[in-house]
Amino acid sequence: MSKKSGASKSQAGINPDKINEAAERVIRSRTRDVLIENWLGKKIKKYVSKLNGYEGNLYNLVLLGIEKPLIKIVLDEVKGNQVQASSILGINRNTLRKKINQYGIKTK
Repeated sequence: MSKKSGASKSQAGINPDKINEAAERVIRSRTRDVLIENWLGKKIKKYVSKLNGYEGNLYNLVLLGIEKPLIKIVLDEVKGNQVQASSILGINRNTLRKKINQYGIKTK
């Protein structure tokens, strides 16, 4: 019987520095010096003002509206590498796969 390595298959050969560089590229290429919370705050405020007191599930609506494009953008940036994408997003690879399936995101 052979010895198992300390790293899992999904972590084998992954360079943390490369993952951090990829994360920085995603952030730089998408933000163009705009703080996401400022931009998003303005958009959400505009949306809420149009609700005119309508009660709904705004919290989940906003999270889901952000999550799908965020996952797509990160996957595109890392050319479909789900291990890198999950690391950049800070979520487990299995969670990422679940969300890819949930949203019907096409992967490379």
